[in-house]
Amino acid sequence: MMRVRLPFVALLVMVSALLPCAVRAASTVTPGPALQVVAPAPTAPPGLPAATGSGAVDFGDPGPSSIERATHVEPAIFPIVPQLPQSDIVPPANALASSTTIVGVDGPFVGIALDDAIALALARNSDLAISQANRRIAAYRIVSDEGAYDVKFKLVPSYSHGVSASTNPLITGPDGGPITQDILGATSAFTGLLPDGATYNFSLSGERVTTNSVASAYDPYYVTSLELDLTQPLLRNRAIDATRRQVLDDRFTLDADNDAAYVQAQTTILNVTDAYWSLEYAWQEVAVGEAALRQAELQAQSNGRQVIRGRVAASDVVQAAAQVAAFQGEVATALQTVAQEQIALKNLIIGDRGDPIWRSDLVPLTAVASPVPEPDLRATIANALAHRPELARIAAERKSSAVDVAYARDQLKPQLDFGVTVNPTGLSGVPTPATLNPFAAQILENISNINALTSAVDAGLGADVPPTANLLPMPPNYQNGGFGTSVKNLFDGRFPTYSVSVTLGIPIGNHTARGAYDEAVENDRALQVQQAAAERNIAADATNAVEALRTDLALLASARAQRQSTQQVYLSELRRIAVGRSTEFLVLQRLVALADARRNELLAQANYSKALADYRLVTGDLLASSGVDVAKVGTMTLGATTGPAPLTSIRP
Repeated sequence: MMRVRLPFVALLVMVSALLPCAVRAASTVTPGPALQVVAPAPTAPPGLPAATGSGAVDFGDPGPSSIERATHVEPAIFPIVPQLPQSDIVPPANALASSTTIVGVDGPFVGIALDDAIALALARNSDLAISQANRRIAAYRIVSDEGAYDVKFKLVPSYSHGVSASTNPLITGPDGGPITQDILGATSAFTGLLPDGATYNFSLSGERVTTNSVASAYDPYYVTSLELDLTQPLLRNRAIDATRRQVLDDRFTLDADNDAAYVQAQTTILNVTDAYWSLEYAWQEVAVGEAALRQAELQAQSNGRQVIRGRVAASDVVQAAAQVAAFQGEVATALQTVAQEQIALKNLIIGDRGDPIWRSDLVPLTAVASPVPEPDLRATIANALAHRPELARIAAERKSSAVDVAYARDQLKPQLDFGVTVNPTGLSGVPTPATLNPFAAQILENISNINALTSAVDAGLGADVPPTANLLPMPPNYQNGGFGTSVKNLFDGRFPTYSVSVTLGIPIGNHTARGAYDEAVENDRALQVQQAAAERNIAADATNAVEALRTDLALLASARAQRQSTQQVYLSELRRIAVGRSTEFLVLQRLVALADARRNELLAQANYSKALADYRLVTGDLLASSGVDVAKVGTMTLGATTGPAPLTSIRP
C-alpha cells in the first residue's frame, strides 16, 4: 500500500499565528420561501426610448457625443440566480489516507508480462471457448456427413411354419391332406452409396425347406440366392448430390469456423494489449503524481523554514500546502484509474473470481514498444489482404456458396438413371420317392402293367416289342445333395437372372429447382459484395494504421521534447529561487507543468504501443507474433484456475 505523510498540521498552526486576522463581515440572510419566482424589471426593446413611470416617452436628451459613444462600455447583464441553501461538506479526517489504497485489493503486487497475459486470455476467454466449441461441432458434422458412405450390413435370420389346405388334387399332402411347410433361413445384405452418386445393394440368402407335399421332388431342399443391384445417375446427381453437397458445405464451414476463431483470438489479443498498456500508463501516472507530490511536500517544508527565518511570506507556505493537496487528489484519481484498468485486464485473463490474483495488484513487466521504421503502405495493404482471417472466412463462405450454386444447377437437369441387376440362384435337395405322389405312382404302375402285357404278347407271338420307358423325368443329379450343393450350383451360375433398366424423370415446370438455383446465385452475389467491401475496409484500416503509427510517433517525439524542455525550465526555476530571483508561485507552476509533461510523454508511449498492436492486427501479423494455436484457445475456460504461464510476485 502507498501512503502519503502530511506533516503540515504544526506548520499550518504556526502560519496561522503569523497571518493577520481577517475581519469577517457577518451578513444576515433572511430565508425566503421554499420556491420564489423573481420577475426582472421591464426593459425597453433595443433601439427604442424607455418609458417613464407615467407612461410618457422622454425625447428631451439628444444622446451622447461621438467621443462618449466611442469610450462608453455597456453594463454587463447578469442572469437571475435563485437563492440556494448554504452547504459545507466536511470530509472525514482519514479521507486522504484511505484514497491511497485500492478497493478490493489486499494481496501482493504480482508482475505479469504481456505474453503471459495474452496466453492466459487465449486459454480462458469465454468467447474463444464458444468459437472452439463451434469448431468441434463443425468437425463432428463432417464425420456425420461422411457416414452416408458407410457400408451398411444387415443380417435377417428367419423361421416360418405354415399349414395350407389342399386346393389341387395333384398338389396335396399325404392322403390328400393339408400341406405342411417349414422354412429355416437367413438373409444378409450390404448396401451403401458410392462417392460418384451410385447406390448398390449386395445380398446373399439361403433357406432350408421341409414339406410333406406329394408334388415336391425334394424333401428337404435348399435354395440359395445372390443379388447385386447397382443404380448409377447419368444426369441429375451425377456430378454432385445432396450428400456430397453437405460434406463440402460442412468442410468449408469448418474452415470458416477456424477463421472465426482466429478473428476472435486477434480481437482478444488486441483487447488484452490495450488493457495492458492502459494499466502500465496508469501505474506510471501514479508514479509521476507521487514524484510531484514529494517535490511539492519538500517545497512546502522548505517554505516553512524560510517563513521562520523571515525570507518568504507566509502565503507561500499556504500556496505550497494547497499544491500538495492538489497533487494528493491527482494521486488518488490515478489510483482509481489503476483499479479500473486492473479490473478490465483481470476480466480478460482470469476466468474464476476466486483466483487469488483477483485480490492482487497486477503490475506490467513488459517495456513499452520501441519505435519501428515506418512501414510501406502498399506492402501493408498487400500483407493485410493476404493474411487477415476475416477475408479467409469470407473466402470459405464463398466456396460453400459455390457448392450450393453447383448443386442447385445440377438439380435443374432431368433424372436419367441406369440400373443393373444380377441375381444367380442355387438349388439342391434330397430326392423323394416317386411313389409318394399318387399320380406318379399310378403312372408308374400303369407303365409296369403295360410292360408286363407287352412281354406276354411278345412271348406268345414271338415278337420283340421294346418296353415302355418311364414317362416321369427325374431332376438332374447335380441337384442332389445338401446345402453345400446348393451353394456350388449358385456360384457355378446354373440358374442366372440378369436385368438392365433406364429411368427417365422430367419434372414439368421444375419450379422448385429453379427457385433454389436463383436463391443460391443471389446469395453468392451478396458474398461477392461482402468480400469487396471487406477488402476495401481492410485497405482503409491499413492506411489508417500506418498513419496512426506516424502520428503517434510524432506525438511521442513532441511529448519527449516538451518534457525535456519543461524539466530544464523547472530546474532553472529552482536555481533562480535559490538566489532570490524567483517566487514560490513560479516554482510550483513549473512543477505542475513538468508533471503534466511527464504524463503526456508516458501517455504517448502507451498510445504508440497500442498503435503498433493495431498495425499488427490490420496486417494479420498479430496472430503470428503471438504464436496462436487455434486448437488450444478457450480450452481452460471451465474449471481452470491456473494459467499456462507463471506470474511473477514482486512483493512478498
